[in-house]
Amino acid sequence: MKKLVQRVGGNDRKKDSVPNLQGPGYKPLSLVIFNKYDTDGDGSLTLEEFEAFTRDKGYYFTDFELVTGFSKIDKDGSGDITYDEFKEFWKEEDRLANMKLTPQQSTIVSQVFDFFFKFDGDRNGVLDFNEFEGLFKMMQDFKIIKRGTAKDVFNDIDVNGDKTIEFPELLLYFIEKFGILDTEDSQN
Repeated sequence: MKKLVQRVGGNDRKKDSVPNLQGPGYKPLSLVIFNKYDTDGDGSLTLEEFEAFTRDKGYYFTDFELVTGFSKIDKDGSGDITYDEFKEFWKEEDRLANMKLTPQQSTIVSQVFDFFFKFDGDRNGVLDFNEFEGLFKMMQDFKIIKRGTAKDVFNDIDVNGDKTIEFPELLLYFIEKFGILDTEDSQN
């Protein structure tokens, strides 16, 4: 035991110091976990890979919860979670528990989902600009959008810049712009 203490700093250490265990080949836990679930090795997590991670950690989310949580982490709207995005998520306290939706939040996500698919005329899972114009008009009619042009709002929502809007992008827009998932607890 004495040799172990000496090896990690022994008597030379200051009382409150922590030994540096980050020697050659050290990888942060977030990177080790990220790499474990990046099963295709492309440097990002798909929704399916992320779901495997959540299930292995004992969390079984509804589809809405999974897509909502994934969308919040995928800040660039690419449809994948990069390591940098995962690392930020990893820093959060209760990171997976926070993905659970209340019944009220589930209803709101369901409504956004219904809005999206109401205007996805060709049912290809994305809104092109022509399809979005109908959604934009509805959002104006309901006073959700009060200013800006359809083109400006489309470009704001299309965070990955592929000239289409996917459901996670629309959901992220509603979360960030309108705080649709804020609860009274989080507002106090």
